Amino acid sequence: MTLKLENPCGVGLPGWPRLLRIPCAAAYAGKTVGFIEASLRAGEIPYVIDGSQERVIERTDLDKWIDRLPRQTGKLRHPVAASEARKLAAV
Repeated sequence: MTLKLENPCGVGLPGWPRLLRIPCAAAYAGKTVGFIEASLRAGEIPYVIDGSQERVIERTDLDKWIDRLPRQTGKLRHPVAASEARKLAAV
């Protein structure tokens, strides 16, 4: 039994292409298109202009950006501000 990888980017090859258009990059990173657009505008994720004058993100650059995200461990604090807002709204 072989494992067939589905490609959400609409390319006929299995797996992820090396150059990702914005919607494909968002799917790859598990983010929204708007989040990826904002990160591009902020200069957080590098991009290149391809032959069709469209911004594309190299998959390895996206991997490096993901690797730079801060890691956290341990218990999350109780959301005090949200709890207080809910209490006030209930009154």
